[in-house]
Amino acid sequence: MRLFCQLGLHSWNRCKCVRCGLRRDTDHLWNGCKCQVCGKTRDEGHRWNGCKCTACGRTRDEGHLWKGCRCRVCGQTRDEGHDWDGCLCRRCGKVRDEGHETDLSPLTAQMRPAHRGTALETGKPLEVRCVRCKRLLRTLEKGKAYCPKCLHELSIRLTDWGGTSMKYEAVCPFCGYQDAYTVSDSW
Repeated sequence: MRLFCQLGLHSWNRCKCVRCGLRRDTDHLWNGCKCQVCGKTRDEGHRWNGCKCTACGRTRDEGHLWKGCRCRVCGQTRDEGHDWDGCLCRRCGKVRDEGHETDLSPLTAQMRPAHRGTALETGKPLEVRCVRCKRLLRTLEKGKAYCPKCLHELSIRLTDWGGTSMKYEAVCPFCGYQDAYTVSDSW
């Protein structure tokens, strides 16, 4: 900082000192919404091109040029006009709760057959995630039977109890897989 400026003797060109660059909030030279000397903006005199001011870049929530769910001018999104690719919108990246894609092959290696379905071999829970959006879809736990096709938990119900054997039906409420099996309780 120069000596004159340190003493408070600035050389002002309207709102900016030409020696040290200090700015003051008076005597601006406005060109619409932007000062031509210091670059400060104000909320009046905007030159709107739809939703965006061409001088300062400020946006407003009107005059958008929508292409589906995204404005071509400012990039704002809305919740209509999405271009869904499974669970993800191609334009804005929004995730929905349908159309998820899973790769179950790494998980099935850690499962073993149990009650006509599959069960977790280790005590540590396994996570089933969507390969597109990485969202956690469900967790597989030890001691439960899961569908061998889609790894959703099976609904198991007793259908017959006769002497030393019990007949069960296993149904997947998600994909419709079903199977029946008998458990013998004889010693």
